[in-house]
Amino acid sequence: MPVIVVCTPELAQQVLRDDRTFDKGGPFFDRMRDLLGEAVATCPHSKHRRLRRLVQPAFRDEQLRRYRPVMRAEAERLADGWSDGQRIDVMAATMTYTTRLALRTLFSVSLTEERLTAAVADIETWVAGVPLQMLLPPGADRLPLPANRHYRDAVAGLRATIASAVEERRRHPLDTREPDLLSSMIIAQDSEDRSGRLSDTELIDHAATFLAAGTETSATALAWMFHLIALHPQVQRDLRTELAGREDCAADRPGHDDGSLCHRVVLEALRLHAPAWLLTRTVTEHAILNGIPLEEGATVAYSAYPLHRNAAYFPDPHAFRPDRWTDRTPQPGTFLTFGGGPRSCVGHRFAMLELTAALRAVVAAWELQPLGARPPRPRLGATLAPDGLRLRVRACT
Repeated sequence: MPVIVVCTPELAQQVLRDDRTFDKGGPFFDRMRDLLGEAVATCPHSKHRRLRRLVQPAFRDEQLRRYRPVMRAEAERLADGWSDGQRIDVMAATMTYTTRLALRTLFSVSLTEERLTAAVADIETWVAGVPLQMLLPPGADRLPLPANRHYRDAVAGLRATIASAVEERRRHPLDTREPDLLSSMIIAQDSEDRSGRLSDTELIDHAATFLAAGTETSATALAWMFHLIALHPQVQRDLRTELAGREDCAADRPGHDDGSLCHRVVLEALRLHAPAWLLTRTVTEHAILNGIPLEEGATVAYSAYPLHRNAAYFPDPHAFRPDRWTDRTPQPGTFLTFGGGPRSCVGHRFAMLELTAALRAVVAAWELQPLGARPPRPRLGATLAPDGLRLRVRACT
């Protein structure tokens, strides 16, 4: 299929800011809707504003502060599970961390251990199946092939698990302190329509969205970050020195830039290895991009990689240099890890917090060391994960 790919910050900004003309669509989001329905990340422009108003409260500062103890506990659990000299399967470790964290912050006590295990398996099957489903020709996704069956079963199973949690919470609501994301979404009211709330179907769609967005993408980002700091022992030492001198590496406003090396390391890792490698939009009416006319129905794509690694915006672009983020705000359209415009990621500060929490816990306890000289290859999937990445951990003395 013909796809127009935008490769400059100006054109990326034009596409991301005009979400009415360049609406969510294309093969990537078609497959995402199999699981996520029409949630805030996948819905058309006509529904986005209302849904954004309803889910935004789940990520305000006071709510993020409630998640931070869970993040610390899960980060410490990650670090405490290793032994001196052990070789770590990095993606397996980070996926366990982000999945447990996503489930705990989303559902709190609503899922049994059996349901949690089933949800983790369904997420892994869905993530593995998305690339193939994206590339199948029209109609082929309905053929009775094993891969199609496993994919559909995973989607149905995960949505059924989430539906049971929503039903349970409706019957036995928690208190109004909003201890988790699900509670926050259930009690949320539309600021422009005080009677407006999320329906059960919308709650399921958004719970599925936060699970999908909060597991594979964050696990991939964290795995690349561990790989990068393993290659730079001085950065690890500097992080350890910083952590010894500060009680916390997060600002009073959670997820905002606090000027720390922790924050800069996370940003630099996300610049070099943005988890989402290609995203698409559908043109809803005649438009002009860089003088080129586009007709209704055309597919436009953008990727963070050519922008994040452009020497005009990031000198020595392939080098891992966290200090490039000191007193720096990236030019609009040059840093797209969390998207941009009205459809930017609603949970980006949650992601920054969970990545920072894991970095702090691991660096405080362990020295990460690379195994072998060959860098890991990116594995094509819903994200670009480091294929087969293993690191050795040595206890800090």
